[in-house]
Order: sequence, then structure tokens, then C-alpha cells
Amino acid sequence: MTQGRLRGRSVLVVGASAGLGRAVALAAAAEGASLTLAARRQPELDAVAERVAGDVATVRCDVLDDADCRRAVDVTVESWGGLDVLFYSAGFSVLGPIAETSPEEWERIFHINTIGAARTTAWAAPALRKSHGRAIYVSSQAASVLKIGLIPYAASKRALEAIVDGYRLEEPEIAFTTLVVASTGSTEFTASWDPDTQARYNELWKERGLLTKGAFATEEAFADLVMSVLTADIAVPQMSVGPFPF
Repeated sequence: MTQGRLRGRSVLVVGASAGLGRAVALAAAAEGASLTLAARRQPELDAVAERVAGDVATVRCDVLDDADCRRAVDVTVESWGGLDVLFYSAGFSVLGPIAETSPEEWERIFHINTIGAARTTAWAAPALRKSHGRAIYVSSQAASVLKIGLIPYAASKRALEAIVDGYRLEEPEIAFTTLVVASTGSTEFTASWDPDTQARYNELWKERGLLTKGAFATEEAFADLVMSVLTADIAVPQMSVGPFPF
């Protein structure tokens, strides 16, 4: 991979402490970007920042708090003189039947996956408009290929995709991209799930042909693709990515 393609550009990664967000942050740093890492867990952010040789700032950001979303943008603009790229990968889901999803769980799923993205974008839009920048959001194949046990999550990702489409209409000077991700290994997305419950659902998904037939896509492969989008001379409204073979 050619190095330095993002030199002189500032990148804000929301959800940078682990998983796909961390992988994209490290790839952007390797490409020379001035980087702002935002996530809820400060120690994990600091650990990622220690792996960055170039310009890096961290900001504790709980996307449930609109003031935190604004602060993440403000820190980026103040640190690097502007904002060229917003990458939003914060995500959350419970695992279980729709009827057993509590009001508090519904609120958390939608706030992290949807409202946080919408509000961070609202704060970022003026700076992105000025730079003619890009905003990229992680959606999921589960939004279109429904899996029993993940319906609230699917609903939140469908809502996210509609919001991104709406921003694309309202903010034509910003390039918006939705990345629809299939199975990706070694993330923390399932960390809060009960292992026995997950095993039961895995068997059910396998019976219905809803599990990947190939190896899991790596975080690094995903990050390489994001770097290609960030450095493309064309708009990439939506891209579906996953392991090979599907």
C-alpha cells in the first residue's frame, strides 16, 4: 500500500478504541493523516494513540451525549485547523427476540447506531462542507438480510442508511459513503452477548444459510478498503464488503 496518501488531511474516527474503528484509525495514521481518536473508553484510546507515530489527539466521546459529539468535532478542528474526514463506526446490539428487547435496550441501540451518527454529522457538517470532505458510516448486511435475534439492530442500521441518504441530499458539498459490512472477525461487537445464547443463534443462522461460507474478513482488509475510498477521485455512495467467498 502506498504511504502518505492522506498527508495534510485531518481524520476524526468515532469508535476508535477497538475493532474496525481502531483499524481504520491506524491505517489513516500510516497514510499520514492528522488523527483524532474518539471513543468512550479513554485507556483504550490512549493505547491506540501510542501506536501512532504522527499527529494524534484523543477525546473521550460517549455518543449518547450530544455535547461529547460536538467536543469530538471541536477538538479535531482546533487541533488540525479543520476536518476532512469523519469515520463513524460506533455500534451496539443486543441478541434476542424483538419482544424481549427492553425499552432501555431499544434506546441504547438506536442512540449509538443512529442518533449518535446523526448528531456527530450535524456538528461536523460545517467543517466538512468547508473542506469538501468525506463522511463514512459503518452499516451492516444485517439491515437487508435479516437475522432472527438481531432485528432491533437491523432496524437501527436501516435508519442509519436513510439518514446518510438524507444528508447526501442536504449536503451536496460533502461526499457521504455507507459501508455495508458482512462478517468481520476479532471485533468486540459480540462481547456483551451470552455465549450460550450466541451458540444457539449461530446454529439457527447456520441452518438458514445466514453464516459466512468463507473466513471472516480481517479488520486490516476492511481498513485498506476504507483508505481506497478516502483517496478516490470519485464519489462512493455505498459499498458492500465481506469475506471471500461469501
